[in-house]
Amino acid sequence: DELEARRVAETARLAELEEQRRRVQAEAKEKERHAAVIQALARGKKERLHVAAMAPPREWRFQKFYERSFDTAGRNGEAFYIEQNEKLDIMAVSGSGRLVLTATDKEGVQVVTGGVVYDSSAHAFLYASGGRKR
Repeated sequence: DELEARRVAETARLAELEEQRRRVQAEAKEKERHAAVIQALARGKKERLHVAAMAPPREWRFQKFYERSFDTAGRNGEAFYIEQNEKLDIMAVSGSGRLVLTATDKEGVQVVTGGVVYDSSAHAFLYASGGRKR
């Protein structure tokens, strides 16, 4: 009986020690997790401050100039290929006639069909009543 009581007491003591060891390990793991979260927050804050202090990225602008002359006696056409982030500026138009624009996207769908960009007779619509603007 005494041997059995010692065995039970020893088993209880070992169980208590095992429980303490498990609690210490869980606490250490929790501390490590909290430290990792704090470090990640600090790194994130530092990185955000670094990015905010950086100069904005340079904006690159490229220009291409094309000069075209058309004869009003015949039907003329010209094609310009531009990407989605580019724009087409018509700087100057002179002479008699009409400049019509048709735009097609990469898939072949016409986005603009027959848009009048320049019409030399447009002043007749504005000043039809003797020079006064309507």
